Amino acid sequence: MNRLLVLVPAFLLSACVIFPVPVTVPAAQIAGGGECRNEGLERFVGQPASQQMGAEMQRASGARVLQWVGQDSAVTMDYRIERLRVRLDRLNRVESARCG
Repeated sequence: MNRLLVLVPAFLLSACVIFPVPVTVPAAQIAGGGECRNEGLERFVGQPASQQMGAEMQRASGARVLQWVGQDSAVTMDYRIERLRVRLDRLNRVESARCG
């Protein structure tokens, strides 16, 4: 029974993954009309995810919406021209960043 009391909380904590809170960049700071552009986003790959970096990625891409996607997370297949989707690896580093 004691072992169970230790294992259950440890299991629950190991299942938790903390993601940065999405950042909304004011429209005045976004280049263009909010349409996302992929050019130049490769420079963020491998960097640790943070709110500041998310804001930089939004400014660089022109995206109005930033979506963080954790490892093994399911996402919808819809395409949104104003969205930047950032996939993270298990270490919370940027694996890829693509518009849509």
